[in-house]
Amino acid sequence: RCPLSRNPRQASRRDLRHELVFTIDPDTARDMDDAIHHKLLDDGNVEVGVHIADVSHFVKPDSAIDREASERCTSTYLVNRVIPMLPHRLSNDLCSLKAHEDRLAVSVVWKLSPEGAVLDEWVGRTVIHSRAKLSYRVAQEVLDEPDKEWTSEYLKTDDENVRPMVGALCALSQITTCLRKRRAEKGFLSIRNNDRLSFAMDDKGEPIGCQAPSRYGTQRLIEELMLLANIAVAGELARRRPKTAVLRKHDPPFPIQLNEVEAFGQRVGLPLNTSSVKEMQMSMNAMDDTGGGDGIAHLVMSQKLLRAFKP
Repeated sequence: RCPLSRNPRQASRRDLRHELVFTIDPDTARDMDDAIHHKLLDDGNVEVGVHIADVSHFVKPDSAIDREASERCTSTYLVNRVIPMLPHRLSNDLCSLKAHEDRLAVSVVWKLSPEGAVLDEWVGRTVIHSRAKLSYRVAQEVLDEPDKEWTSEYLKTDDENVRPMVGALCALSQITTCLRKRRAEKGFLSIRNNDRLSFAMDDKGEPIGCQAPSRYGTQRLIEELMLLANIAVAGELARRRPKTAVLRKHDPPFPIQLNEVEAFGQRVGLPLNTSSVKEMQMSMNAMDDTGGGDGIAHLVMSQKLLRAFKP
């Protein structure tokens, strides 16, 4: 049973159900793992929150569910269905941040400047209430036409949430653009390695067509916020568990393989400057406009680069 059905107000949790929380996921998403919120503060700064479903509330260490999940390791995504790591009651219901329902979460809430500088940070357990389930596509349409008269039916929310949600999306887009620009100035490498084909199926479950996934700016918006949350949680773990916190570290690429990638790029007309991470990313960005801007060149070089980073 879900404790929310008995007592939604958890004394030890921060209650954020009054905030304008919403999710942005692919059109085909069956469960919502994360949600976001944005609020303009009186001093001109903003409050931004990232909320992750609190699975640990329901799955206790060494319980039967925990042991089975450890055996499965991950959810398995097939063409037409998903074999979840956790029971459907958890993965598709209690641990899914469904719209218009109270849910338990672990949240990171920041006070940010309009340019995205972190002024204050809070990490803890919360109760949230998502106001809408948006797709990347719909959220991008809103960003492309913010002055359009969007309806509550299209955004799947209540009338009073429409304009605040449009404003929140526009503000978050500006903030995450600043965050990404700041990361680019420091130097980061974005390698596309998770593009998946989506298949159309007939009534018998046989594939009848496929297409490459569309790439929206709203995906980068979510990626930047999730990265900011990961950094915050990593810092929290390091402070609370300095002797046991584990650092995930990417080793530098193998010089021989990197030289081979650079030579391949020269042969096919995709020059790659490997003198630094920043220069490498600039080369990859230039490839986005190659071949009509369909991203194929970027994807090909990403796959080549991945091999240079793997043992």
